Amino acid sequence: MTRPVKLYATGGSVCSVKARAALIEKGVEFTERLVNIGPANEHFQPWYVRLNPKIVVPTLDDNGTIVCDSAVIIRYIDENFDGPILGGQDDQEREAVAAWVKRIDQLDVRGYSMSSLLGGRMKYIVANVMGPYRIRQARKLKARHPELAGAYQSKIEDYESLVHKMSTPAEVAKTKAEVHACLAELDSSLTDGFLVGENYSFADMMATGLIARIKLCNGFDETQYPALSKHYARMKSRPSFTLGQFGETADRKMMFRVMAPFVLPRIAAVVAMVVAMGVGLVWLVW
Repeated sequence: MTRPVKLYATGGSVCSVKARAALIEKGVEFTERLVNIGPANEHFQPWYVRLNPKIVVPTLDDNGTIVCDSAVIIRYIDENFDGPILGGQDDQEREAVAAWVKRIDQLDVRGYSMSSLLGGRMKYIVANVMGPYRIRQARKLKARHPELAGAYQSKIEDYESLVHKMSTPAEVAKTKAEVHACLAELDSSLTDGFLVGENYSFADMMATGLIARIKLCNGFDETQYPALSKHYARMKSRPSFTLGQFGETADRKMMFRVMAPFVLPRIAAVVAMVVAMGVGLVWLVW
């Protein structure tokens, strides 16, 4: 009997992709619960914060064992499920794979994305609208749920830091430079095979996720990283690329699912107000 495995995740979020792709590469059967990290801020809700005090996606539930942090999740999947070994075939490979996972995981991909999307205009939205909005929501929930105050306070500080970064050109430039320095390292490490050894590993998966996100932000120059571009093209042929939702282009269906719970009630409220005003005007004229 297959044990129940559930992944709390969000479409093409970089960290969600890592966990989803790891499960797919290992051949693990799992169900997925969409956590709406759009304007609805479902990940801020107390039920989820109790699962994941960092208030991020993904979260893995392996038959009651809760695992948070994408880097920890993928290692857990490799060590606790049958299937291909993804963390390296021997001690030397395991060390090399772990080094790449750490190297890529330490990059501020969120900051890169926020400062690059919509032709660079997204950073102004984050600094002046989205960031302050989420800080206010976290403060309200912190007051309502004192038992979770520490988690909400950490999230407030996280978004305050993000707002500061998106408002500081030097910080944005530093984040982008660090990402492209890593791409250069990856490119110089590749030949015609995999990043580590002769088998697909988490190193390849992490690199693929990074490039997909940079492509989504229109920041990947294939001529600048020829070896990495060839490697990425090979990785795209793996079933986990599509099924894992690596997403180098925007997923409109997912965007609708994420935005609809926030936008549609507000549109309905505006329509109801206009109708009410129209009825009132007709009544007065009549």
